[in-house]
Amino acid sequence: MDKQVGEKIRLLFVDDDPNILSGLRRMLRPWRQEWVVDFSNNGYEALERMDQTEFDVLITDMRMPGMDGANLLQEVSQRYPHVVRLVLSGQSDRATILRAVGAAHQFISKPCEVDYLRRVVNRTMIRRRVVANEAVRNRIAQIKSIPSPLETCQNLCGCLEEEAPEINTVAGIVADDVALTAKVFQLINSDLFGRVKNLQTVEQSVNLLGLEVLGAMMETSDLFTVYDPPQEGIPFPVEMLEENSRAMARGAWRVAEAAGVAREMRIKVWLAGMLQDIGQLILLSCMPEAYPKLLQKHSVKGAMLCAEEKAAFGVSHTEAGAYLLSLWGYSESIVEAVEYCHSPARATAKDQPALAAVHLAHAVLCRRQGFSAEVDAEFLERQGLQSDLERWLNE
Repeated sequence: MDKQVGEKIRLLFVDDDPNILSGLRRMLRPWRQEWVVDFSNNGYEALERMDQTEFDVLITDMRMPGMDGANLLQEVSQRYPHVVRLVLSGQSDRATILRAVGAAHQFISKPCEVDYLRRVVNRTMIRRRVVANEAVRNRIAQIKSIPSPLETCQNLCGCLEEEAPEINTVAGIVADDVALTAKVFQLINSDLFGRVKNLQTVEQSVNLLGLEVLGAMMETSDLFTVYDPPQEGIPFPVEMLEENSRAMARGAWRVAEAAGVAREMRIKVWLAGMLQDIGQLILLSCMPEAYPKLLQKHSVKGAMLCAEEKAAFGVSHTEAGAYLLSLWGYSESIVEAVEYCHSPARATAKDQPALAAVHLAHAVLCRRQGFSAEVDAEFLERQGLQSDLERWLNE
């Protein structure tokens, strides 16, 4: 069901501790003008409530008797795909976390300030309106993993099976793959790892995540999938997309470096470049037959491709990518760099170096590949970047 602007958001909190629920009820009272809040003390009761009432957001504890949070999230993912699924919990064991990672969109640790929770909820609800096609939006919300090339799987599995895997080698494999990069950064920047203040490099992220957890992810089909080209029909050019994504990440990094952007921000710029076309993999997951046909029929890129996607499916790959990354808790600057790469003037985030660098890097890459790409020179100049494509083409 589509939420109308101004309509109250309906949230369901699930926790077996009555004191926690009482505290939440008191804490959320000031937000009654924006939210309608309900409470359940176990998973079975929560599902009964959801059968009777339309909810927008589920926020559940992990450790509960009977049906735990992981099982509840799995059920809600299947029955009510439109619902934003959040975990609000203290420390849980690693096995339980891995079971929940696929079905949960974000993890929030206890105790949680109401303003932080409000920002998380409102951001995801606002971004949901961008994807006008409700059926596609529900499919996106159900996505637990994004497909990777078979070679990536083989290389990573081989490396992890070594007696003493090298962190640098593992990080290199992760950094070359869009799906792995997206999932690793989703986990590292969640509250599972204590709200890491600054965005980490891929090597730091892999080290923080741990090779054991990464190996367990590889063994869990919910968290890692391999693209299986159809025996009949049109295959998706996944290797080409990976190559373009790496080129985008490198190009955006160079643009930011030339502009004197601090290294901490350049990591964010690199990540935004790497994930710029993640929406194509998302649309592939949602429409494995129809989307490759569209790509073959329309040999276009950038804004023109977005227009073709919008006409065919009601959503562009940039919108699809921004929506899933928002659900997964990515920062607004990265989400907007993905969504507004072709139209940066529409962005609202205050922090825009990532968007500016990705916008320019994308235009340069398109020109090198023989495609036309418009450059918003006024926007780039406001961000302190030279918009001269010829100069960048010769870099």
